Amino acid sequence: MSAARPVPARVVGVCVLALLVTVTACSGNDATDPGLTGAATSAASISSAPSESAESAEPTTSTTSTTSTASTATTATTATATTLSDEPTLPPTPTAAPAAAACDTSPPGTSSGPASAVASVRLESAPSASSGASLPLTATIAVSADGQRIVLQPGSSGVAILHDGAVVAWAPGTGSQVPLALTAGATRPAQVLPDSLALVSCSGDPLPAGDYEVQAVVGYGDDPLNGAADGSGRGFRLVSPPVTVSIT
Repeated sequence: MSAARPVPARVVGVCVLALLVTVTACSGNDATDPGLTGAATSAASISSAPSESAESAEPTTSTTSTTSTASTATTATTATATTLSDEPTLPPTPTAAPAAAACDTSPPGTSSGPASAVASVRLESAPSASSGASLPLTATIAVSADGQRIVLQPGSSGVAILHDGAVVAWAPGTGSQVPLALTAGATRPAQVLPDSLALVSCSGDPLPAGDYEVQAVVGYGDDPLNGAADGSGRGFRLVSPPVTVSIT
């Protein structure tokens, strides 16, 4: 046996209104009686209340649905943003330091002239130094056998810094001409060479970090007092072996 269904409020209101009309007709009272009119009005209000409630509930349901949709969209957007932020970030590609520009100077080459058979230049320096710093140098001329006296020329002397075979820095010779007797076993200072070298390029910029080669060049000529006709007035050079220097 099914349970009794509740009677809707709208039906109750209509029944009450019909009952009041019947009572009015039976008693012979005017339908415009204030008491009855008020009762009828109250009944009508009761019958219409559920309808108004239902109508007012509809917008609420629509608003709730819209809010739910917006919330879902916001959640989806947040999830998407989170997914994108979880992607790994690649580290920047390191760039190599630019190489120093080559100077307008030819590489030292090799020793030449009559003195190259009996004399050699030796260069000493620190193994490393900071870019832009001053590198102390010691240059000497070692004589292995007797030879004619020569004259060292500062104008054609100097110290070169090379990178990949190109001269990237050059320190010119100093002082004035120096006569040098080539006596076997003697070691003489190369007085026409600088005693330090700034680790900067020919344009004045600090040299980039890396390994470089340093070579000393001693220019010389024959001494006029020798009286020798061969080679008189000609220029030659003594070149030291390269010394590796690391610039940091």
